[in-house]
Formats: sequence, structure tokens, C-alpha cells
Amino acid sequence: MPLVIKGTLIGSGKPLVCVPVVDHSETEILVHIKELVEKEVPAIEWRVDCFGEAGDEEKLRKVLEEIRSLTPRTVMIATLRSRAEGGEADFSEVETASILYRIAEAHCVDLIDVEFYQFRNIDKIFADLHEKGAMVISSCHNFSRTPSEGELKKIFYEMSCKEADIIKVTMMPRKVSDVFSLLKVASEFHEENSDIPLIAMSMGDMGRISRILGEQIGSCISFGLDKEESAPGQMPFAVLSDVLDKIHQNYVYQG
Repeated sequence: MPLVIKGTLIGSGKPLVCVPVVDHSETEILVHIKELVEKEVPAIEWRVDCFGEAGDEEKLRKVLEEIRSLTPRTVMIATLRSRAEGGEADFSEVETASILYRIAEAHCVDLIDVEFYQFRNIDKIFADLHEKGAMVISSCHNFSRTPSEGELKKIFYEMSCKEADIIKVTMMPRKVSDVFSLLKVASEFHEENSDIPLIAMSMGDMGRISRILGEQIGSCISFGLDKEESAPGQMPFAVLSDVLDKIHQNYVYQG
């Protein structure tokens, strides 16, 4: 079922536009978030793996508390992505879990993004994060290819069997048909599991169309860039917002 976070509905209607913050220092991170809040960006993803001192418990806590004071009405997502998953972190599985738990315990962000296949016991990770009061985005990224439709269906099914609040599947296409394969499988999954909020995107230039068709396939968040992209194919958030608005207006009118 749709989520309501800080008065914002996620999981129904027009996708929420989220802008990633991939700055490296505390000052850069906080200044950038403040700028995005002033621009009234509805959601921000803090890429914690880009923060050079994410492993320092005290410095992490300090940045989180500053973020909380800056974003009373902005949906905040915290993501810790390893290099294997397109990020910058080199932490072990145990270290990654520890940082995620610290983020949850700080109660300064609304959603924590967790890579589904990174942990051997994902059930425990999700359960622990929920126990600490966090909501969870379960993510699956593939930066080299898009699996077959059969494999994609298996991924969606495996992820839906776990206790995440949102499922996110992001793939790199090698050909245009890969984009439509992901859109097809995501749409079919949404039709059968409309109670599970979903994010589905294809990366790169070929996949850009997937970032504007969320409302049609049931994808609830789309990511747009401000200064730097966090994944290939992201378009400027102002452009993305405008396109999504126009599509939504026409979609509602036609409906």
C-alpha cells in the first residue's frame, strides 16, 4: 500500500522526484542539501558512501542530526552503496550493517536503501532496521546488463517475499529491448502486487524513458540530478519534474 512520509504520498499517482547528494565533505553535503530544500525538491537521497568519514560514528551522527534540522518536510533517503554496486564504499558486510544501524538509530532520515543481495541474512537486516524505527528500500542494481525477463521476474519475486517497504530494481540495458523488458516485468509485477511500492528504472541514455513512465508502470520514485548524477541516465530534476507533471496531467485527463 502507498506510504505517507511527512505528508507526502509515495506509491500512488505521479512519481516522487528525488535528487541524490553525492558530495564528499560534511560542509559540501549540508550546503547542497540546504540548497535543494530551498529549491523545494520533494525528496533527497544522501549517498552516505560518498561521505569520506562515514565510518566515523561521531561524524556520521553529527551530519545526520544537521540533515534532520534541514529537512523537516523533505523526504530523506540514506544510501550506502559499495563499489561493486556502483558506489564508493569499501566496507565489509559487518561494517556496512553497523553503519546502516547507526543511521536508523539516529532517526534523522525516512528511508534507508539496502542492497538486497549484499547480505547473507537480509531478513535480519530488514528486521533490525524496522525494529530501530527505519523504513527500508530493498534495492537490486546491475550496472553491466539487464537479465532476461525470467530472471527479472525471479528477482522481483524474491524481493517481494521479504519485509521491505519499497522494492527498487535498476538495470543497465545493452539494447533498447532490455529497457522494455524491465518495464514489462515491472508493470506486470505491479498489477499483481499493487500493495507493494515499487521503483523500476533502466540506466543510461537508452533507459532514460523509464524515468518518465513511472506512473504508467507503477514506479513511485524517479531520480533526477542537480549537480552530479548518481547513476547513468539521470536528467536534471527540473526537467524531470516538468515532464512528469505534463505526463500526469495528460494521464489523468485521458483516464
